Amino acid sequence: MSFQKIELLNYRNFKKTEIHLENGVNVFYGENGQGKTNFLESLYFLARGKSFRTVDVSHCIRELSGDNKISVLKSEFIDLNLVNNKFRIEIEATKKTIWLNQKRTVSTKISTMCPIVLFSPESLSAIKNGPSERRNLIDDFIESLPEFTKSVTQYKKILKARNKILNDVNIGNKHPDQAKKVLEAINDLFVKQSLDLIELRLYFLKVFESYIQIAINFMFGINTTFQFRYIASKMELVEFDEKKLKEIFEFNFKRLFEAEVATGYSLLGPHKHEIEFLMNGKDSRYYCSQGQQRGLIIAFKIAEVIYRLEVRNEKPVLLLDDVMSELDEGKRVKLVDFLKSINSQIVITTTDRSNNVEKSMGPHSQFKIEKGQILNLDI
Repeated sequence: MSFQKIELLNYRNFKKTEIHLENGVNVFYGENGQGKTNFLESLYFLARGKSFRTVDVSHCIRELSGDNKISVLKSEFIDLNLVNNKFRIEIEATKKTIWLNQKRTVSTKISTMCPIVLFSPESLSAIKNGPSERRNLIDDFIESLPEFTKSVTQYKKILKARNKILNDVNIGNKHPDQAKKVLEAINDLFVKQSLDLIELRLYFLKVFESYIQIAINFMFGINTTFQFRYIASKMELVEFDEKKLKEIFEFNFKRLFEAEVATGYSLLGPHKHEIEFLMNGKDSRYYCSQGQQRGLIIAFKIAEVIYRLEVRNEKPVLLLDDVMSELDEGKRVKLVDFLKSINSQIVITTTDRSNNVEKSMGPHSQFKIEKGQILNLDI
């Protein structure tokens, strides 16, 4: 898959932009605050139907006068069958509308058609940050795989419904007794969707471990081992045990009801679980340096690319948002060596046009971003 033409209208700090990308390496230069990350975000939005920076789509709309506030993103892309497709996404204050080849569609349809891998400074901090960062790494990847998409999206829907009920009690719109009856009616479905997602995660983590180990060997050497550890309700899950997990849910529904009402949020479920990244058997949060933690996330992203190439026969688009400056020289060289070994479209942002890392990748198209304007430096 590769982007061919991109058009942005009133997206972030871009008023009106049209640009053609090359199938190989595309490097975007510019000072901080000029729109480099905004442009990468637009590509991610086109491929996944969502931002990697915010859940509030109104943040993506350029500040305009008047009431007609809307952003439009368009792209032409070549899929695995070498067919040219056209996307159009319209972003309004509270909603987004998506078209594929002039027919309405949904974001899950896009994400399964457009494999994309994002390397960002935020993702490099996933190890040392909270458990939600590591869960998101896993779930964002799983959600983009057609056979797994349904489990993730269905869980998100039932969780949203359950949170709505709890929040209504919290703000006084619903009586606690009434909420209990409603929750009892949907808790069976909530447990079912939760168990589906937990089983899916455990299965996928077991499969994906071997690909991360390949990437770990490449980044750190053969003497470094890697494992995932899944923690649910302070208990490590090695195998999926449906009966035991159901018992935990049923016990906690009663125990946590008042606390959930007080917070207006579900306090149990896979959205609260921890996924630990173990290097040489130890939790990388506490036993790895910052450089090692960043190298581990790079290995995770490399493993994601390898998985797509080898298992799914996909060529994902790679987005690198100024991550080279976040890595030490050894990790930069390793990452560049890997990028040069694959035949994928790559989009890189950097503040330094003289950066030898980008030059070492060989022939590439060069662009400059300044104040929301993109200039092709090859012309």
